[in-house]
Amino acid sequence: MKKKLVIIPLFILGLAGCGVYGAFFDMDRLPKGDLISEVNSPSGTCTLKAYVSSEGATTDFAVRGELNFNEENKDPKNIYWNDHERTANIK
Repeated sequence: MKKKLVIIPLFILGLAGCGVYGAFFDMDRLPKGDLISEVNSPSGTCTLKAYVSSEGATTDFAVRGELNFNEENKDPKNIYWNDHERTANIK
């Protein structure tokens, strides 16, 4: 009986933690946007794509940076997000 009293609250806290992470910290849920710039790495193994997005009249513009792996079979990763920007300067 005591194990259930410990396991059930921990399970509920775990679900709540997953919900908070998914709602506020998961960069995979960011809007896609429109491609504004694309730069290949010097070795050609990666490509960084910059997108500008705006979700309408209630939000400002934002720039999202996505890293794509050219030679490996990996999913792209969001590595940059900044509000109140419309351009990207990639170096």
